[in-house]
Amino acid sequence: MVAEPLPFEPQSLMLLRARYPAAIAKVHDFTVEPKPQARDLSLRREHVFDFESGHRLIVALEKHGKDKRPLLHMLASITPAPEGATLRATYTREHRKSLHRARTRFAGGALNRWRKIADPQPNLVLIQFTREKGLPFWIEQETDA
Repeated sequence: MVAEPLPFEPQSLMLLRARYPAAIAKVHDFTVEPKPQARDLSLRREHVFDFESGHRLIVALEKHGKDKRPLLHMLASITPAPEGATLRATYTREHRKSLHRARTRFAGGALNRWRKIADPQPNLVLIQFTREKGLPFWIEQETDA
């Protein structure tokens, strides 16, 4: 059975900033626990950040390798709630003209929203757009420690 997504609950930047530390407080170590479906963390409110613009960010600190340090992971989407209608319409209209431009603009908007709430702000690298829905996915850039 597929779980329903969390209800869309946009919050002020002040509240989103206050909640942000909880999203990165626990390391999800996939070297010792079985890797959950991507949706699992999207069903935990502490990892979900809804913006009045219709953007939804899912943020978590994850470890994917025995000798690797935990890295920030982030996925952005558009809420299916009515508040996301304008953003969806803009994305769809731009998508008809240029898929690359639409994805780039959406990813840029999502990243800008993350920058307004995140502290600290590691360097994130856009690594892909998901195959199924074309959603942007970032990972913290690894640095030599």
